[in-house]
Amino acid sequence: MIIYQKHTVMLSVHKYGVINIKKKLKAEDKVRVYIKQNIASQKFLPNMKLVEEDIAKELNISRSPVRAALKKLEKENVVRLIPNKGAYIAPKKLTTKEFVDRMQLFELLLIHTVVRMEQWEHRFTLEDEKLFHELSININHLTNQQLIEIQTLFLKFEKNAYLADSFKTIIKEVLVYSKTSDHLNMKQISILFGQLFFSLVEKIQLRDYAEARKQIRVFVNAISLDVIDNQEIHEEKYLF
Repeated sequence: MIIYQKHTVMLSVHKYGVINIKKKLKAEDKVRVYIKQNIASQKFLPNMKLVEEDIAKELNISRSPVRAALKKLEKENVVRLIPNKGAYIAPKKLTTKEFVDRMQLFELLLIHTVVRMEQWEHRFTLEDEKLFHELSININHLTNQQLIEIQTLFLKFEKNAYLADSFKTIIKEVLVYSKTSDHLNMKQISILFGQLFFSLVEKIQLRDYAEARKQIRVFVNAISLDVIDNQEIHEEKYLF
């Protein structure tokens, strides 16, 4: 039994490390524990949207303590509050090893896509080229959303939804890693990924698939080594 001033709480720990609340906490604290429990049990996954009304209904409380709890959880980097969109479970923060693992998976998936493009003699349409050109004009001011648009356009050929979603997840996680890194800049990483896709489009249009695959390997190797060695990003290493 743990006593905190006026609140007495009975806690029991399950084999998965999830705390079970036997007696009601203050409503706001109850929300925080509820959300953290569901993250620990993987019921709430990274980037999942949280609906205030659903949480309030589940816990039989008003929405005010839910809002207050979400604001506190944002400060703890447990959730993200996005204006006009709502609350989302924060993306998982990667370790250096996990970052390198994600980049290696990115390399395998992207090379696989280029190989399939070669097999099908895929070329981007004039409309695709126009869209790529419009997005490339302001490359130095590329936003994360525009990067997702570039990636989606590049992978339009790929009908495998799982593969396309995997690319999106990897890039989002890499951007989150760069946001908390001392030697990586999120804006710079976005630009590098954008430059990679623009360069690959040019090579695929020229049917230089071997050079496209080489560039992917060089890109992933360079960025992985920079992260492992805690080095700043130098664009000349990326063969753009």
